[in-house]
Amino acid sequence: WGKATDTDPKEVPIRIDVTGGLGAGPFDALRAADFYAVEVNSSEQAEEKEQFRNVRSELWFGVRERAKERQLDLSRIPAELREKLIREWSAPRYRVDGSGHKVVETKEVLKKRLGYSPDLADAANLAFMGRDDARLIFW
Repeated sequence: WGKATDTDPKEVPIRIDVTGGLGAGPFDALRAADFYAVEVNSSEQAEEKEQFRNVRSELWFGVRERAKERQLDLSRIPAELREKLIREWSAPRYRVDGSGHKVVETKEVLKKRLGYSPDLADAANLAFMGRDDARLIFW
């Protein structure tokens, strides 16, 4: 991304979900190499806590809203990868809990239902976390 935008790669934020501890190692390694690593805990309370139970649900719905508003351009990624990403983004189910929060099904439930982990969609969700004001383009 840094190369495509003529930005120093070490200045591009790399968001890593450290929930459950699996992302802690890569996060520490990137930080040690002076990359701009950003620790995200998807199980924490959402920024829009009136709408979403946790950050994970907020991320999934954030990308959904951007897609509805035509703020995602996937035309520059290979067709096979684009199709896989769209399948993964379309897969999760959600519910509204007793407090009125939108809650996306857990990754464990989704993995069991799909037969694989939606890692590509998770990475894309993290990549565009908090980018409300920009047109989102995959290079």
